[in-house]
This record gives sequence, C-alpha cells and structure tokens, in this order.
Amino acid sequence: MGPLVDWLGPWRPTVPVVHPGGPGIIDTVSASLGLDPQAARHSRDSLAENGNLGGAAVLDVLRRTHRDPPASGDGALMVAFGPGFFGVACRGTWLN
Repeated sequence: MGPLVDWLGPWRPTVPVVHPGGPGIIDTVSASLGLDPQAARHSRDSLAENGNLGGAAVLDVLRRTHRDPPASGDGALMVAFGPGFFGVACRGTWLN
C-alpha cells in the first residue's frame, strides 16, 4: 500500500471502488487510506455475494457504485489486484 499512498499524496477518495479479493484486502486498503469502513460497503457486498472473481471483480463493485451513486464531484479511486500481487489504481472525479 505504500506506493499507492505515496502516489496519492495528501489526496484521499470519498468514493473507493476496492477490489473484493478478500476481507484483508478491503480492510487494508480502507485503513491505509483512512476510510470509514462503511465506505467499502459495495466491496464487502460483492465479496459476500460473488466471492473473489479475480482482477475483474472490481467491475462488479463499480456497477454497485453506479446503482448507489455518490455526489457528483466526489473524488473516486478504483483499486484492483491480480495474481502475484499485481495492483493497479486509477483516480478520478465522479460525475452524475
């Protein structure tokens, strides 16, 4: 998580779209970014209903976020993980 936190600098998302690879991944990303545990509810729901579907599982979290959209202009961060502990992230602004 160090490189991700360094890359973000002081900016923190209000809309986390976190890969539902497991409770540890969701908890670690949330804690590292100083997020309220409720912020990752879509990730937890996706994990409970679908399990870990691999790197593309984050797209289900994104779908859930679209169904329950945050405010337009909120800062969004999508974080996904893959085999061999490969991670990717993209940062943006949520627009409704």
